[in-house]
Amino acid sequence: MRYQGRLRDWNDHKGVGFATPNGGGDRAFVHISAFAQQSRRPRNGEIITYAIERDAQKRS
Repeated sequence: MRYQGRLRDWNDHKGVGFATPNGGGDRAFVHISAFAQQSRRPRNGEIITYAIERDAQKRS
């Protein structure tokens, strides 16, 4: 399932932040590696579309 939300608490130096879904709900961790290679870096407050995946420790 894909969600649309806003990128929050983005730390460009570390390449991490959180996505807050537009309809409310739990925020999701975002890593720079999740973005397709682009000519620019993501920005705090940007609207993004994302899917939630779980890692080996079952974290999303």
